[in-house]
Amino acid sequence: MKVKYAYVKAERIVIMPACNPRCGGVSVNVDGVLGPIGKMIDLPSSEIYLLNGTMLGKLGNLK
Repeated sequence: MKVKYAYVKAERIVIMPACNPRCGGVSVNVDGVLGPIGKMIDLPSSEIYLLNGTMLGKLGNLK
């Protein structure tokens, strides 16, 4: 992982919900996120928004 993505300069990343009802979901309020992006982002400081745009707060404060 670190060999392929040794340095990432992205300040923001947007994770959108699946638009297909047959796609499964992943809870963000549990430890660890699947996939390579989960290892590169600071989850506790991630801002969580509802689909209508309401900000719930930072993930670290919601757990």
